[in-house]
Amino acid sequence: MTIVGESGPALNGPAGVGRCGVTSLWLALGAFISAVLGIVLLTIVPASVPSQAPSQMWETINDVAVVLYLVAAPLSNFVGAGFGIAALIRPNDRVKFGVIGLLINGGAVVLMIGSVIIAWTTIGYR
Repeated sequence: MTIVGESGPALNGPAGVGRCGVTSLWLALGAFISAVLGIVLLTIVPASVPSQAPSQMWETINDVAVVLYLVAAPLSNFVGAGFGIAALIRPNDRVKFGVIGLLINGGAVVLMIGSVIIAWTTIGYR
């Protein structure tokens, strides 16, 4: 019989079923979807907008796209990389998922930083 608040095999589950690695992968997927949605809203939608459309609505969509691409996606990647590192450190966690999540999230952060650097250099800022 287990007492409420007691930790043990019945409450913690079997070995190797930690959630940090899986959470890292889910955050990588969410960040990818946020980045793609932001890019679509910034590139494809303005090209298909008729010139007589209300400009305030499209400015709002543009603001949402910028927040998705520059805030939500990198934040999800940084948190996902943290969960990937936690999966590597914690015992009884899924190390393979942690490594995959850390590689995906870390690579996405590097790509986003690279895209911002490329954008700044094409504008002329240094």
